[in-house]
Amino acid sequence: MITYSFSIDSIAQIVLARAALRHILHSDRPELLTDDHRPALDILIQRGFNMLSLAMIPAVVRTDSAPAEGLLTFDLDIPEAPGLFPIMEEAIALYVLTCAYQGVDDTFALRLRTDYDSLLRRCRSQACLSSTRPALRPCWL
Repeated sequence: MITYSFSIDSIAQIVLARAALRHILHSDRPELLTDDHRPALDILIQRGFNMLSLAMIPAVVRTDSAPAEGLLTFDLDIPEAPGLFPIMEEAIALYVLTCAYQGVDDTFALRLRTDYDSLLRRCRSQACLSSTRPALRPCWL
């Protein structure tokens, strides 16, 4: 069993960095996301974590989405999976960015959503292939 802890601050920094690059590199730029948006971003980060937890259901042993010390944590019943943590962290960040840009820059939001879905499939396949526990997966995943 492996415990993964995601720092809300670290994910927020990824979100802010990607939003800043989008803002700087494109002439059709929406408003820049800043630390002033952190209360909304923190809520979306928690939602993104919950969505990741749902996607990983076959392997999730325990989840704690009430941020203690700014961390979102779950235990997965899988062997050591090098490289899985950054993929999961990026998936949460992409979820937040998708929500933030939806309705503001729909083309960009759609690209983000496609990348998010791809990362979720990678995480889910890793968890399903590695899990030793039988589980049912909801039909919407």
